[in-house]
Amino acid sequence: MNSDILYLYHEVPLAQNRVKDADSKLAPWSLELTKIDYLVVLYLDGEAEISINDGDFFPLTQRMRLYLGGKQKRIDIINSSQEGKFLKLLISRKSDLEVVKP
Repeated sequence: MNSDILYLYHEVPLAQNRVKDADSKLAPWSLELTKIDYLVVLYLDGEAEISINDGDFFPLTQRMRLYLGGKQKRIDIINSSQEGKFLKLLISRKSDLEVVKP
């Protein structure tokens, strides 16, 4: 992540089945970043699970906010096939970037 960038926004379509096996054609949605502080689930209308740095997978929920400690992280997301469903993430390097509900 470039030091001038405050945040990244990612839309992850959940239509494709993704599993834990990285060698499979159905590998997790993955992202590797340096110096990230927060991951915020802005929108989730289906079911998805996340793993950070090859840890255990755990379920994501709407408006979940994860503090990631400002270090390099690998994020993997798995999900069953859910046509028309999306996960929208905000990934922030700056701890002062806040997401508030209007």
